[in-house]
Amino acid sequence: MAYQYGAEQDPNSQLWVEYTLATKLDKNWNPTTEWTKTYTDSAGRQYKTIYSSAGQSNPCATSFYNEYGQLWESVDPDGVTNFFVYGNNGDLNQSQVQYTITALSANALAIPNYDTLCNTYQSLEGGVDRIKQTVRYVVPANPATGQPDLVRSDTFAWTNNESDNHGTLISSTETSADGLHNWNMQYADAYGNTVVTNQTHTGYSVPNRWVTNCAPNGACTVGSYAYGRLQCAIQYDSGNGQIGGTCDAYDAHGRLGAATDARNGTTSYFYNSADLGVPSARVRNLVFGFR
Repeated sequence: MAYQYGAEQDPNSQLWVEYTLATKLDKNWNPTTEWTKTYTDSAGRQYKTIYSSAGQSNPCATSFYNEYGQLWESVDPDGVTNFFVYGNNGDLNQSQVQYTITALSANALAIPNYDTLCNTYQSLEGGVDRIKQTVRYVVPANPATGQPDLVRSDTFAWTNNESDNHGTLISSTETSADGLHNWNMQYADAYGNTVVTNQTHTGYSVPNRWVTNCAPNGACTVGSYAYGRLQCAIQYDSGNGQIGGTCDAYDAHGRLGAATDARNGTTSYFYNSADLGVPSARVRNLVFGFR
């Protein structure tokens, strides 16, 4: 890849801006006709990327920012337009993306600026535009059930002809205040009655860390880490029976030296003086214990 840096007038705004031209090279290091040109505004934000094309016009992706420096509109090279509305109530949703709108209707595509978007986005509910809302709030602890304080995030979507200002709950995420427990819930029907939940729980004992991920069917994977490096990842079925797993060992340089699979043994890894891997070898079988 060859890079060229410079400044020129944006053909649309006529403002002088910085650009980066990235050109792919062939095997002989000669420039090809495949390139991208990215413009950066005076605030250091990449707001336009132009792509090479065999046709007369070049597709481009464009980003627009409001007066607070927040991305409020993006248009991809295919012309798909997305709008973003931010919370401004001073709560957990402050400065967070609260509504994401994929514009399909003529009314949505005609929105000229962020102020107009904030004043009109609710009128798009019930139409053909794809609208999602994300709301964050605090759920107090429940000592009776052992539930800790939670930060909950609910995602709603609007279907065609739905104009109740509430949308349909499609997913929720709950995170404990200490950050050690996480629940991800997907709702399978329009009433929130059928839910599938993925759970993640994290435990610490310096210098070790354990992360347990459990699927909706009760199957879990337990990962153990030491000094930030994965030591073992063990899979269990819904009955707590081990069904697989791998344990890793590292050499003095922090490189993977051996990986022991519970089913077929150990694979050793070797490196030459250039720090490149060389063919590995598999040795005798080892069997892990259970939790």
